[in-house]
Amino acid sequence: MKIIHISDLQYQASERKDRIGKFINKIIDYYEGVSEKPLIINTGDLVEDALEDEMTEHKIQLQKLANAGFEMLICPGNHDQKKNGYNPQLNNANLTMFSNIFSDLLPQGKHYYSEDENHLLSWPLVHQYGSYFFVGLDSNEGMYNNFSACGKIKRRQLLALNKALNDIEKADSNAVIVVYLHHEPFEYPISTGAPGPYDYQFMKLKQREKLLRILKGRVNVLLFGHNHKFDRRKSREQKWEIDLVLRNAGAIMNIRDNKFAEIDLANDFALKHI
Repeated sequence: MKIIHISDLQYQASERKDRIGKFINKIIDYYEGVSEKPLIINTGDLVEDALEDEMTEHKIQLQKLANAGFEMLICPGNHDQKKNGYNPQLNNANLTMFSNIFSDLLPQGKHYYSEDENHLLSWPLVHQYGSYFFVGLDSNEGMYNNFSACGKIKRRQLLALNKALNDIEKADSNAVIVVYLHHEPFEYPISTGAPGPYDYQFMKLKQREKLLRILKGRVNVLLFGHNHKFDRRKSREQKWEIDLVLRNAGAIMNIRDNKFAEIDLANDFALKHI
């Protein structure tokens, strides 16, 4: 099974709209004639300012992928909840709006527990494709009214994540497990020298070690975005005993990139940046 990882398209009605359209067409054209399309993992920041019109218009773009035979998993990013990704003038109600607009892009009949939970309000979000399991997280919990781009995963979601991994491990000893979220759960060098939207302390995932202790040695792939670069974090793979750790968030926001990541889960997690 192959998957595609994309993130941080950050739609807005500007020239960015056209770049996203071309990027989506690139994915469709690349797999034209391929009967089994890769599953797309979209790790958040679908839009720029958490506005309903942005979400509605971007949904039309993403629907092109669904119409071309691609299925998609989604988690929210900070830009899907706040203006500019850090201004909390918009409140928690936006997660409901986000779910109402984008949930019907989720695969049908693949939810591990119940199709009644197949929406973007209940986390973790667990889907199953044979022995391949995909666990999505909301890394924006408790940060909706905080003036920053930081993320956090609260205790309830962490407990539910641990339970989900236990359930999968008991059900399938050969399970391949992919975990995806928006915020990078590692420290990374990004600083302008002063606090602000591009400073790590302004963007980090708070209490990230709690998440990593749950994941250590138990999952195969960890995907995230948030920092607008492509980077396989090999040192983190070794430390946390994960086969592939990948940040891929530069396709649109880094105009020199314009690439997506393809991962072959059945072939030693072979990675292509296309």
